Amino acid sequence: MAEAARQYGLRVAEVENWQEQFLWAAENCLGRRPNDEDALKDEPIKKLRQKIGELVVENDVLQEAINL
Repeated sequence: MAEAARQYGLRVAEVENWQEQFLWAAENCLGRRPNDEDALKDEPIKKLRQKIGELVVENDVLQEAINL
């Protein structure tokens, strides 16, 4: 996925986020709808995944700066 993202000038974290959103939407479209309690449980996980994505992007930028 990293190579494909770079080939199209995208950040890996951005592509991973799109993939995660797509898979979540597909699962919820075909499966049961999560109730409010399920959504509340998933919110911290969603925030952590978003933070991981941000840190991955930051790490990629720093790696590129080191390699210059």
